[in-house]
Amino acid sequence: MLAISFQHIILLMIILIPVLLGVGYIIYSIVKHTIKQAILDSREEKNQRK
Repeated sequence: MLAISFQHIILLMIILIPVLLGVGYIIYSIVKHTIKQAILDSREEKNQRK
């Protein structure tokens, strides 16, 4: 029934890889920013306790 040819798979890869890389980069930057913010917040709390 399903006639998935090699060309279809290549086409899907060409379309999906940049999309996945883009999504992955966005998630990575958000996570990095969140972690950086959390570290800064914890440092500020420690400085305020002194």
